[in-house]
Parts: sequence; C-alpha cells; structure tokens
Amino acid sequence: MKRIGIDIGGTFTDLVLYDGDQNVISSAKTLSTPEAPEQAVRQLLADVGIGEGESFQLMHGTTLVTNLIVERSGAKVGLVTTRGFRDVLESMRADRQHLYDLQWDKPKPFIPRYLRVEVNERLDHRGNVLIELHDEDVRNSVGYLLEHDVEAVAVCLLHSYANPVHERRIADIIEEMAPELPVTISCDVNPEIREYERTSTTVLNSYALPKTKAYVARLEQAFSRTSVIRYMHSGGGLVSAEVARSMPIHLAFSGPAAGVRAATWVCQRAGISDIVTVDMGGTSFDVCLVQDGVPETTGELEVEWEIPIRARALNINSIGAGGGSIAWIDAGGALRVGPRSARADPGPACYNRGGTEATVTDANMVLGLLNPAGFSGSSLVLDANKSTRALQSLAEHFDQPVGEVAKGIYSIVNANMAQAIREITIEKGIDPRDFTVVSFGGAGGQHAVEVAKEVGARRVAFPALPGTFSALGLLAADMRYSRSKSMVACLLDVPMGQLSEALATLEQQGLSLLASEHGMADRFSVECSADLRYVQQSHEINVDLDPDDLTHERIYAAFETMHERLYGTRLEDPLEIISLHVTVSGRVPRPSLPEEEPGPKALPEPVRHTKVEFFDEPIAVFAREAMRAGMAITRPALIEEPDSILYVPDDCSGRIDRYGNITVELN
Repeated sequence: MKRIGIDIGGTFTDLVLYDGDQNVISSAKTLSTPEAPEQAVRQLLADVGIGEGESFQLMHGTTLVTNLIVERSGAKVGLVTTRGFRDVLESMRADRQHLYDLQWDKPKPFIPRYLRVEVNERLDHRGNVLIELHDEDVRNSVGYLLEHDVEAVAVCLLHSYANPVHERRIADIIEEMAPELPVTISCDVNPEIREYERTSTTVLNSYALPKTKAYVARLEQAFSRTSVIRYMHSGGGLVSAEVARSMPIHLAFSGPAAGVRAATWVCQRAGISDIVTVDMGGTSFDVCLVQDGVPETTGELEVEWEIPIRARALNINSIGAGGGSIAWIDAGGALRVGPRSARADPGPACYNRGGTEATVTDANMVLGLLNPAGFSGSSLVLDANKSTRALQSLAEHFDQPVGEVAKGIYSIVNANMAQAIREITIEKGIDPRDFTVVSFGGAGGQHAVEVAKEVGARRVAFPALPGTFSALGLLAADMRYSRSKSMVACLLDVPMGQLSEALATLEQQGLSLLASEHGMADRFSVECSADLRYVQQSHEINVDLDPDDLTHERIYAAFETMHERLYGTRLEDPLEIISLHVTVSGRVPRPSLPEEEPGPKALPEPVRHTKVEFFDEPIAVFAREAMRAGMAITRPALIEEPDSILYVPDDCSGRIDRYGNITVELN
C-alpha cells in the first residue's frame, strides 16, 4: 500500500509519497488552506497522481493545536476543581519572567475566574477519600457552566492521580447533563503530581478539544473511506485518530517532531550521530539536540512563559522566525524581525496574495537568494518588485538603500535563530562545534550556514527534500504510546517487585492501544524511565530503567551518573522516586531511500548565474537534481530544489554524499 506523509503548517502544506511497490519517493508542496485543510491535501494527492478512491496510509503532522494555543483561538472552557483550588491557574508558580520589572504582568489564564467552579470533595495524597463527592453539588456547578455556554469542560481535582473515582463520577454527570459537551479529566491526560502543571495540561487539552475534533472529523470524512489516518504527536511517534481526537494536547508540537525524526533517521544512515536539527518554515524556527542518535526529550513543554503542558515530548525549542516573519520598527526606532508572521494568507509581499509588509522571504528576494521565477515544484509565482516595495518604507525610515535594509533583516533573523541554538547547547554546557547542524524547511537553506557560523558549528548538512522534510519524517515514525504514573516514595522503601508491577501495568496499557493498529507495525519495543531526585530537592531527573534488571543499586548509579553529567556533582544522598513513564512503540517499516556510489567531483554546468547582494560578481546557480554523489562545491553557489534554495557562502566547501545529503564544511 502507498504511504503518504502530510505536514500542514501555517504557511505551506507538504506531501511525501512512498510507493513501496515501485520503491519510488515523490513530493509536492502547496499553500495551506487553513479553513479547509483537506483542500490542500486533495490538491497535493492529485499532484502526485493519487486518484479518487485509491487506498493509502496517511501519516499527518499538524500545527493546529500549537496555533490554537499560541493565538488563543481555542474554545470557551469551564473548569471544575476541588474547593479551595479555584485560583491555581492564577497563582501559577513563584517564578518571575523579568525579575526587576515592576510593570510585568503574569500571562492571563486560559479560563477566566468566573468560569472556574469548585466542588466540595477531598482526597489525600494516597487517594483515600476524606470528603465524599455529592452529585447535587456537581450538578449545580456544571449547571452554572452550561448557563454560561461553555464549549468544553476540564476537570482537575486534588490528588486525582492517586484515585480517579471523583473525577470519573463528575465526567459521568456532565455526560448525563450535556452529552455532546467535550470533557477532559486530569486522570486521563496527566495522572501525575503537581496541581498547577496537571491543571494547566488538562485545561489546554479542553481548550483545543472542540476544534481538533472538528479538524479530525473533516479529514476522516474526506479520506477515511480509502485510507488509514495516523497523527504525529509531540514525542515523535504516531497515534490513532481516536487519540488525536480526545487528547489533542499531545499534538502540540506535531509538525516539528516529524522533522526531528526525519533528520535522526537520515543522519544515522550517513553515520552522523550528534546533530542539531534546525527547521525554518514559513512561521517558526524549531531546533532540537540529538546526541548519539537519540533526540533530547522532556516531560514538560511551555506554550507561553510558565504555562506548561505535561507530556513526554521531544525537547524542541521554537521561536517565531520563519520565511513569513515580519520586519518592523520598535518604539525605540530599531529594526526587529518576528515573531508575527504573514503566514499563508496574505503571505509575504512577493507571493502576490495581498501581503504588503516586509518579511524575511521578501528580504531574501531582494538579496538575490530566491529565484523570481518561483520554485519548480510549486505553481507559486513570485514578484520581486513587490518585495522591493515592501521594504521601501523601512529603507526610508533608516535612510538606507533597500538592499542594506534586506541585509539587516537577514542578519537579525540569523541572530535570533543562533540564540535559539545557544539555548539548547552552550547554555547547557554543550559545545556546538561537536555537532552537525542539519537544516530543513522551505526557508532554512538560505540561512543555515550563516547561523551555524554564529554559534561556532563547523558543519552543516542539507538532506534531500529539505522543503518537505517533515513530511518525510512522518514516514519514518513509529506508532508510540506513552503512559505515566506518580509513585512518590523513597527509593529504598519501594520493593523492586512493586516497581516492576507498576511498569508492567503501564506497559499493558500501551500495548492495548497498539493492538488496534492492524497492519501498521511489524514489531514492538518498550522504553521505561523514572523521574528521580535527591530527597528534599525540588526538581527531578528522568532516568532510563531496564525492566528486566531492576535493583536499587543500578537505579541509584544511573541517577548519579546523570546528575554528574548535568550538574557536575554526585551528592551521594538518598533518592526518592516521583513518577514512572513507559513508552510502547510499534515499529513501522521505513521507506527505502536512494543511494549511489560517488562519481566525478566536478559539478554540472550551472543553470544560470545570478546577482547576490553579498558579492560583487554574479554567482553560479545549480539544480540539485543534476548533482551526484562525490561532487564537490568549492565556490559560492545557490542550489535550487523543487521547493527550496540552498545558499553556500564563499568561505565554505561542500560535498554530496552517497545518500544525496549536501555536507558543507565551514572553513
């Protein structure tokens, strides 16, 4: 059966098709259609020759949930919580984003106070019932929310991770009173300690729930008769449409996670294990650290400062720096770039869709880094004159030529992206000189080498199909289901049999979900870990566990090794265990990527020469499809893809490897 990866971003929708029978990979790209995402998908399916009624497996990555949360365009949500905990969302944590800024305000909660109601019930931290829940109390509270026309309800009670009985009863009552109203209960979405983090995650799931359900329904209505649809989650694995529909919070970093999976897979084939992935699309710039072939993971993401999502996820640092990022002048008269984006509609000025504000793409057009004729793999026609006009007002403000302003935009966005890389490397004591920067995304090729220079990296790799790379990553992802459970106790007080039993229970929950994935996976694997800390510390470290070799001594040694690696010390103090995590993966067969033996080093004839603002003389432009393994790049060049353009400056040298990757060494 044909397998298709579809990545729907804020600006573009990308498709990669793998035909296993013919062993052929093809790709296509078009502008996104946010109001009707299936329209862009249908167009791309037609572009790669998929006819109406033809069967295929569809793997999908989306920025829908991210955008709903970042833009605060989700549902009107009500919260039901334990009496006395109505203001957990308001209290947040004790941190301040700007320590000495007396004018600073906390981010506003996603639910206003009048839509947060309390019920009189109480459990202790072990799940024992201290105050019984009364149905009439619940009905009164839920009735109040219904009178205020909430579109979804979040239920988060104190200590429900230890005993879900009260939360499940509230969910039953809500279903009796309003059968169609979407409900999220915290014991399903995040059964772990810490009230604020658990409440935030539950609320954000409900916040995204109605529109995500509608989105999944649209795609199922359009394609489920002929295809199996699976969704990429933030942890870099695939889940069923049912999980995506009911737990949309796990899709918060769906699209970027697919790109990390693709980069890890492609680089492992090329023998590169330590990489920094950089994904520059139309709206955002996403970076992730991969060491020894394993992407860095986290148990918590932040969608805004101090507004967390609790989920097992790839640790992706995302900033508003993409091809559509808008250049503007701040109150002090300085040039700024992003985070606001022109997105797909109206898009950059050169897209001819009504955009008039200067964007990074427009700056790149003025600099000569883009082809005014557009991309060979897209019907989009670009207008260089509109880019020049968009930058004109900025040029007048600074009394500089348009070309100089374009250079300024280019330098600023590069500096912003370099800082995002420093946050996951230098600021954690990791030397970026030891890592290869792997660039993908439609806009990444024009910036990656200069960004790598800023952080001191020595090598940049451009894999094949960079403009649709995240869609390729969807075809390299496994089915992955994660389950967690809090178990707060001193490590030495926990019998290893009890720990093994708890891990086995979580494993079985994941396996039961995989059991329904008929025909998707050919073998299974299990990963176990625990959040541990020294007694009386505030923060945990996630440590891998071997369920077949559980001893107090091995767990303690693994923790101390990790603590020394992160903080430089081994305290040799007692440990306590906080939470357990199990991820069950079903291996999905990978596509067979092309490979060729290296040949002549000489490059093909340029398709043309073009003026680039950084050089006095025109530089050569090559077609990537004409480049072969073994060829060397020894001069400044632009390399045109069907959906992107790569820029190689003058102080670099590059080579095409046997897998089609272009590796650029920084001199």
